[in-house]
Amino acid sequence: MRLHPSSFIILTFIALGSLYALTTPLFEASDELWHYPMVQHLSRTFSLPIQDPNNVGPWRQEASQPPLYYYFMGWATSWIDTSDMDQVRWLNPHVDNGIITPDGNINLAIHTARENFPYGGTVLAVRLIRLLSVLMGAGTIYFTYLLAKEFFDDEPSRLFAAAFAAFTPMFVFISGAVNNDNLATFLSAVILFLLVRSSGLHPRPLTTRTSFLLGILLALAALTKQSALGSFGLAGLTLIAISLQHPRPSNLQSPISNFIVHCSFAFLPSLFISSWWYIRNIVLYGDLLGWSAFIAVLGKRAAPANLLQLWGERISLANSFWGLFGGVNVPMSDWIYFVLNTILIISFVGVAVFFLRHLFTSSLPQSLSLVSCYFPYFLLLTQLALITLGWIQWATVTWSSQGRLFFSAMSAVAVMITLGLRTLLPPRARATVFASIGLFMFTITAASPFVFIAPKYVDPPQLTNDQLTRIAHPLNSDFGSLTFPPEMRLLGYDVDRSSVKPNESIRLTLYWRSLTQMDRDWSVFVHVVDENEIVIAQRDTYPGLGLMPTRKWNVGRTLADEYVITLPATIYAPSKARIEIGLYDYATGERLLVNGRDVLTLSSLDIVPSDKLLAVNYDDKVELIGYKMDKRSLKPNEELTLTLYWRGLNAGANYTIFTQVRGANDSLWAQLDSQPQPPTSAWTRDQVVTDTRILKLKPDTPAGVYDVEVGLYDARINRLQIVLPDGRRVENSLKLSKIRILP
Repeated sequence: MRLHPSSFIILTFIALGSLYALTTPLFEASDELWHYPMVQHLSRTFSLPIQDPNNVGPWRQEASQPPLYYYFMGWATSWIDTSDMDQVRWLNPHVDNGIITPDGNINLAIHTARENFPYGGTVLAVRLIRLLSVLMGAGTIYFTYLLAKEFFDDEPSRLFAAAFAAFTPMFVFISGAVNNDNLATFLSAVILFLLVRSSGLHPRPLTTRTSFLLGILLALAALTKQSALGSFGLAGLTLIAISLQHPRPSNLQSPISNFIVHCSFAFLPSLFISSWWYIRNIVLYGDLLGWSAFIAVLGKRAAPANLLQLWGERISLANSFWGLFGGVNVPMSDWIYFVLNTILIISFVGVAVFFLRHLFTSSLPQSLSLVSCYFPYFLLLTQLALITLGWIQWATVTWSSQGRLFFSAMSAVAVMITLGLRTLLPPRARATVFASIGLFMFTITAASPFVFIAPKYVDPPQLTNDQLTRIAHPLNSDFGSLTFPPEMRLLGYDVDRSSVKPNESIRLTLYWRSLTQMDRDWSVFVHVVDENEIVIAQRDTYPGLGLMPTRKWNVGRTLADEYVITLPATIYAPSKARIEIGLYDYATGERLLVNGRDVLTLSSLDIVPSDKLLAVNYDDKVELIGYKMDKRSLKPNEELTLTLYWRGLNAGANYTIFTQVRGANDSLWAQLDSQPQPPTSAWTRDQVVTDTRILKLKPDTPAGVYDVEVGLYDARINRLQIVLPDGRRVENSLKLSKIRILP
């Protein structure tokens, strides 16, 4: 029996998804370290946790997600003893989650041989859930192919739509992870297919049985993920369109009664089945979707983002759609994103050409109504618009510019991209071009686990004799406590420079050897400390840049850690500094001692002025290009003279400059708000203005280290936001050099 090409694509997807599911280290997929505890909790107790920002639990914000996926996976793994979850789910407290770093520390969890085959306990449960999720992804691919059949009369276009979804690296990665996106995406694909099939170019009559099935699917989607709620709107629009398209079926008397009957069969069961979850949200959290509790646990932006700021995050959004693995911190090569984004842009152009062409030149066949011809495209565009609007609403409040949030509309995305490319391609070239793009995406997806993902989680190797003899600064300094023998020995270090400018990086390599079998995890801190005893830059990780907490070390284990410490662009220069390191217990703060102290000084640094201006852009209105302080160490009730250097951009109005000295918990200890002279409305473009301010500390200012902040606001007290070079808008104030308040 010959295998249909669509079946081959689906089977290939299952193979790729299983590859990701079985090779990606546990809890190294987006939010899996929080999704799985929800599954485990429901499999053991069958009771839903209540979100408490003060006691978030191992599931954190995921307790605010609708529970169907978690209940299903909990049932599927309820026969497995997962009492070892706390041992397997060994988290890295220093992880740079969502941040791509030049040195490492990207692992969300610590990995041991426990994860290897044969699987058992929590490892078995997670691997099984991942494989079940892959099957959900395969269902999405199947219905994407069926959806494409409703739009395209040629097989290459249909197959490409399925292949696009099947071979998008991030979609395969998420499909092979514990994530409720997988069920939501599958259900959304089924619903969209049913709606298009009932209202498309060759519509199938919508029976009450189909409407009832639609209602069940809508209920399941509503109990899986809130991003699937847009399907209710799509269903309502479709029922209206069908009623208009077939106004007088034999068994009904009017479009209105037709509409009412189908709505009753679709929406009453869905509301009956799913409404309890949303009523629960109102009772517990005071809002229908439970967003207040979700955001209270997840955290939010310092200030809501506007559309211009979200546009500035478009690159990270696109990259995380194609493939940004791990904790959104393991990227593919830049050239891959360039190729995929180029395909995306071309497809956008093609979609625009398609609709413009039909808008001005189309004439409908007599057998087709306006609704039959264009409504299916309207459904696709509406689903994409609803997902986009939902993402905008969410990303405005939280730092969630992740492309995978669009996977609930993956079928629509795949069909629209196929439509765009198909429009621009001559018919004879379609099969060849589609096959070439599909093969490229398959190759990238198949290679990613081995080229991009797996190497990031390999334990660092032992030091070779050659490395030991080439240590630039040998030390042999032992770290231990007063009551126990030394535990770690710093064999020496290398540092790549003795002077550094603001916004530049220092590369420091530490060479370690364990002296005993340790029962605690000691974290490494690297501090750059200036002449006022202020830590101006630091890096904290487990050894092995997160991969080798000390409980994993055998006696005599060695490794080399290369830390990249970037100095802030706003640090004060010129200045003298030094590099200090130490070991401490993250849970208790206890430090190991070295040479009778809890810190080891390695080398000195000269911080020299940059040859570039500071160039901090405030909403494209004005730019801070530098500053001076008359002192950086002072006592309570003393004055700090701060000189700011501004450059005009396009102010056009009068803005007030605020300067503040802030301490712990955002406490305010000095402040001056005033308009500069001349006022900003009088500044011409590129005009440089010197603004001197005197900040007087309160008499009761406690001793310690404080931030000096600078910003601007308009007549309505709306603060200007800082615009980064890539267009992103971030904080609405800038922290300059820290100062020390003496007793």
